[in-house]
Amino acid sequence: MNSVQPLLNDMFASAERRASHKLLCFVNADIILTSELLRAVERVSAWQENFLMVGRRWDVAIYRTVGFRAA
Repeated sequence: MNSVQPLLNDMFASAERRASHKLLCFVNADIILTSELLRAVERVSAWQENFLMVGRRWDVAIYRTVGFRAA
């Protein structure tokens, strides 16, 4: 039996086809983003139309509930 294995590049291509905005962002589900991301994207997109930003995670011990609010 020949099964088709989904590939990461297929996921990105599908997201690009379905996107209704110019910028796309891929983030693992266990990552907490702050407003710093938006500021960084604004700075880089003002400098270069096509770009790839790569981040680095910080392991943080969280001992209480994190309060999120809509921006």
